[in-house]
Amino acid sequence: MAANHDMGLLLEVNGLKIVNEYMYYSNSPEHIFCRVQIDTHTGRALGPYEVISHDILADDFAIGLHGVGYLAGLVDDVVIRAFPNRYHELIAGLKGSMDLMTATSAAFGRTQRYRNVLYITTGGGTKLPVDDTSTRGGKVMAVSVGF
Repeated sequence: MAANHDMGLLLEVNGLKIVNEYMYYSNSPEHIFCRVQIDTHTGRALGPYEVISHDILADDFAIGLHGVGYLAGLVDDVVIRAFPNRYHELIAGLKGSMDLMTATSAAFGRTQRYRNVLYITTGGGTKLPVDDTSTRGGKVMAVSVGF
């Protein structure tokens, strides 16, 4: 979880969520998505720190059923589904695509009807243009993940 001092900005954990007995977190400079089992009363780690996914710069994420992570891929303009067994797959977007340009946050719908809909906010490429010139306004996109 420590900061990477070689990268300038002292960014460490960029997203953190507790679901059931696990704490999930992303470390953007290291491009990793991880979890650790915790004592829900004390917050102390009970198990090993597990790297679930690497090579994805996740600005934020949501946790679905069975501890599956849905990562907002920021500079890659994608959403990645990351399974606890370290398998991950692209479920939306494409590098250089305008659809999920600068995906910044992820959350599931809160009602029964929308619980399998992942809402992704985008930054519109205002800081990281897709082709070094293209930007759009930020938006909220809905992606059905069908679990």
